[in-house]
Amino acid sequence: MNFSTNIALAAALTATIVLPAAAHDGRRFDVQLDGATLVAQGSYTGGSPMETPGDRPYSNALHDHFAFAGAGASATLPGYDIIEPGALAGGSLTWTLTGARVWQNTPVMPTPQLELGFVPLDQVDGQQPLRVSANGQTITSDAGGSLLLAANIPAAGLLDIDLVYQNPNDNTGSLYLLESLLTATDAAGETLAVSDTVYTVLSPGGDNGAQRRHHLSLYVESVLGTPVPEPASLAVLAMGAIVLVRRRGR
Repeated sequence: MNFSTNIALAAALTATIVLPAAAHDGRRFDVQLDGATLVAQGSYTGGSPMETPGDRPYSNALHDHFAFAGAGASATLPGYDIIEPGALAGGSLTWTLTGARVWQNTPVMPTPQLELGFVPLDQVDGQQPLRVSANGQTITSDAGGSLLLAANIPAAGLLDIDLVYQNPNDNTGSLYLLESLLTATDAAGETLAVSDTVYTVLSPGGDNGAQRRHHLSLYVESVLGTPVPEPASLAVLAMGAIVLVRRRGR
């Protein structure tokens, strides 16, 4: 995506509205199986006038905000749902932290040719590791590790798998970025699918969109996310596959 496309997404996010009916409000990832790959489809189901509800036009990237500006804040979103498990039913889902980065002294709004300023968290003086918890398990960004998000996934789906992101650092004016992988295994423990990198953008708290770096966070999502093909694009791909099969059959 170019800057014009990214800034348009950040300003409006005019995606087709597809809302998970039962998950609680907020920014959430719906874990989907696409062939041999897991996809974390981000969506927003809240009521803020600053953000359009519905699925993001990209996957594997989503932001949310710490509860307040300053040190020692936590966030409980983005969370995860498995709305339509399909072949994931009966198996397990694991979240593995592979990296943590920080962008300090960020601009309030994205600008043309803006380069994302994230650097590894452990290379910044004075920055302490982040902690991520789920289901009674805790890992830290300096050590990494995995969290079991779900076991014996019900065929009817599983909602409200929530993580807690704890930040001992002062989050004012800074974006934190967690890089992770999702892994699905079957009932026998065999790997079914692994995701590409899933980006969780943890943005500052604050009393308004500028302090919370709202539009910048949406822009970062759009840069890091994997574009979701539009229906017309999918039709073109399907036609191309049909032509290829016919040629091979000759």
